[in-house]
Amino acid sequence: MLSELKGLSEKVAPLRAKKDQILKERDHISDEIKKLIAEIKPLREQRNALTAEVKCAKEERSKLTGTIKEKIGEFKTVVGEKPVHGESPGKIKHEIERLEYKIETEGLTFEKEKQLMKVIHELRKKHKDAQAAAIASHKARETSGEIDTFKHQADNVHSRIQSKAKESQEKHEKILSISKKIDELKKKYTELTTQLNTVRKELSETSAPWKAKQAEVDKLRLEIGEANKENRERSVNSQKRILEDKQREVQEKIRKGEKLTTEDFIVMQSLPE
Repeated sequence: MLSELKGLSEKVAPLRAKKDQILKERDHISDEIKKLIAEIKPLREQRNALTAEVKCAKEERSKLTGTIKEKIGEFKTVVGEKPVHGESPGKIKHEIERLEYKIETEGLTFEKEKQLMKVIHELRKKHKDAQAAAIASHKARETSGEIDTFKHQADNVHSRIQSKAKESQEKHEKILSISKKIDELKKKYTELTTQLNTVRKELSETSAPWKAKQAEVDKLRLEIGEANKENRERSVNSQKRILEDKQREVQEKIRKGEKLTTEDFIVMQSLPE
């Protein structure tokens, strides 16, 4: 029976060891998965924050682009409507004042004065056109400067968008890389669970006869133990009766005054006081 139990134990032991090893490996993988998931959380928050910044920056750039288009339209309108004139308003005005002074101070003939008045009239028209051209030129320069300013702002925003978008993409790629590792570990975890279930089933099937045989051995040991106990009790009782018989014999010898042997003296020591 013990040899049968030993044989069954030799089958159960390696299965238990295998089960423990699989559990240990699976727990390790579970810890790794939890660790990687913990790494993903702050990365996802950082990526989302960067994505939000990119979105806001794009809206800002869109507004700047719209403003630039409006300003370019204004510039084209000003340039298109600006009178073409080469002389400055101040120079023309000075010429008008000179001719008017000449008419007032010099004794000109009627014909000569009439000619000068005609010239002055033409110069006043030119002066008006020159003033309009000067105003338009100033407005064109001012609008051009605004366009350059808005373009510079748009370029800065665009650079910020590229930088944040790149950083966001790097975070996203890192998340994907970690997620891939998690998926691989989850697959391995599932495989180990399948192996564990197989080993548990095999262990259950193997343990059943081992437990039954172990119960038989335990029962037999108990029966043997009870039998040995009974034998010990019978032996003690037998020795007690023999001792009592010898004690009575020694007491009888003492009463009759007979000579005592060494064995009698030993028996005397067991007598009650």
